[in-house]
Amino acid sequence: MRFGILGPVEAVADNGPVSVAQPRHRALLAYLLLQANLVVTPAQLAEAIWGGAEPATARSQIHVAVSRLRRALRDHGLDDVIVTRPGGYRLVLANDQLDADLFERQVEAARASAGHGRHEEAAGHLRAALGLWRGQALTDITAAFAEPVRQRLLEQRLIAQELLFDAELALGRHDRLIPGLRRLLEEHPTRERVACRLMLAQYRAGLHLDALETARRTRALLAEEQGLDPGQELSTLETAMLNGDLALDVSPTAGGVPASSAATTPAQLPFDVQGFAGRRRELGQLAVLTDAADRAAMVLVAGTAGVGKTALAVHWAHRHRDRFPDGQFFVDLHGFDAARTPAEPLDVLRRLLRALDVGDAVVPQEVEEAAALFRSRLARRRVLLVLDDARSVDQVRPLLPGSGTCAVLVTSRNQLRGLVAHEGARPLHLAPLTEAEAGELLRAALGERMDEAGGARLARRCAYLPLALRIAAARLSCDRHLTVAGYAAELADGDALAVLDGPDDLDGALSSAFALSYRALGPAAQRLFRLLSLVPGQDFTPVTAAALLGVTPGAARGPLEELCAAHLVAGHRSGRYVMHELLRGYAAGRLADEEPEAGREAYLFAGARPVAQDGGRPPRRAATVPLPSSPGSGPR
Repeated sequence: MRFGILGPVEAVADNGPVSVAQPRHRALLAYLLLQANLVVTPAQLAEAIWGGAEPATARSQIHVAVSRLRRALRDHGLDDVIVTRPGGYRLVLANDQLDADLFERQVEAARASAGHGRHEEAAGHLRAALGLWRGQALTDITAAFAEPVRQRLLEQRLIAQELLFDAELALGRHDRLIPGLRRLLEEHPTRERVACRLMLAQYRAGLHLDALETARRTRALLAEEQGLDPGQELSTLETAMLNGDLALDVSPTAGGVPASSAATTPAQLPFDVQGFAGRRRELGQLAVLTDAADRAAMVLVAGTAGVGKTALAVHWAHRHRDRFPDGQFFVDLHGFDAARTPAEPLDVLRRLLRALDVGDAVVPQEVEEAAALFRSRLARRRVLLVLDDARSVDQVRPLLPGSGTCAVLVTSRNQLRGLVAHEGARPLHLAPLTEAEAGELLRAALGERMDEAGGARLARRCAYLPLALRIAAARLSCDRHLTVAGYAAELADGDALAVLDGPDDLDGALSSAFALSYRALGPAAQRLFRLLSLVPGQDFTPVTAAALLGVTPGAARGPLEELCAAHLVAGHRSGRYVMHELLRGYAAGRLADEEPEAGREAYLFAGARPVAQDGGRPPRRAATVPLPSSPGSGPR
């Protein structure tokens, strides 16, 4: 079975194409494919198809469309492609069944090959990727969701074409590239990266005047249509041609600029995590960083410790680094670091300016002046700035560029609401993985050792937290005699957090990560966090929090909001909050360790339930329960 969205939407079974005649049915199929392996609610489908103008019969129309899609697939022997799940529908898709996924994997393989100098191999991957396109993406879809997706896929296609031109230039095939580059530049006349590649091909073919004319024409179009000067890449290349730079006659860097200038372009992204899995929806939400053309774009990725914020940011940045030819910066702000204090903005600005060839002696000693110099240096440059592990708004704000050509990606355990309110950052809350995504991560990490049933139990015991899942996968990979099912049982039978922390070089990795968030809390929030380990069941209310602290619900609001802002608890529906099991285990350990030895007691949760039924009034005298006197016997 294979599906296609890189052209008209299609579904092809082993015994022939699946007939999906109705436009709305094709639109629904396309949206489910874009959200593959995720549960999509009827409300999401209605918004995607009608864009907020859905008719009163939207839900019934969706139900009918899903039923007919299932029938069409069933006619080809495909029974479990679209399944019903609590809350919505899920389209089950394997890794090799959607052309857009195959396209992305081929492009990533090409990047890896080019990075090792295997340009012929890279070109082969890119030709295969581009060969998957059958025309404009989602050609026959007019639903509300289609146009933004179409533009995003077009951008990915253009990047793949540019990478293919890079590979061919590195192989010395400049003559044959000129016609194709000219056609592409005619279609996208202000796309500087295409102009640079055409200029380089022309120059190497001996057409020096043509190359300079291409630069002049592109410069004029940018000024006329966008009011901008060309970026650093085109300007550097044009200057090198005017000076007859010998570096132009040798194999260029992947960006197409002279090798002599490549060293001055910051490329600071750290190693991309191997076996990155899931997060398709979140990766799509980050597209705003490349879509904004006339203003600086900023996304704040926030979530609890170990949820994969840095991994998501770095993975997205690597996939889209070609969109930022003037540099990609990465700064660890050490907001939550046991070994280091949070980075000072002035120190960070010195580092950033040093990467832009500004000497330390020139950098002002005042934060405001240094920030102004940094913004000036980034003016009209297409740059990505990743600010990882931010602690506060004040730490981030001086580091923000002012140019509309820049993009900023911030990660933090805190919500940093000031960035959202004043700078217009787009918040992206990162939750633990879905069950399907956790399975995908384990399959990528364990390969043939993966046991689906055992893996599902293991993922559940790891609270679907990426850090916990990777620690578990590392343990399994290093112990060939330990089975997935056996390790899942080990986590189920004991203290899962203690088992995952383990006696090896990852000693305490999870507890240490949680401790950094816990220590940043105020005393009241710390105590509420500890006491919440006593709450049975899956969730709790603000009234429960008040009863645990022995205060009114109004007085409990501050500590509860502090826990939410630190992503140590999360609201999962109106008026109800959850804490995942690994955090609950850590909270229980803190409870046993930190409550006073004399009279270790807390409000018995049994006293909180009547409170909820009593209009939210805390009991006059709270029931108490003695707590364990040793960490090992604490509630888990």
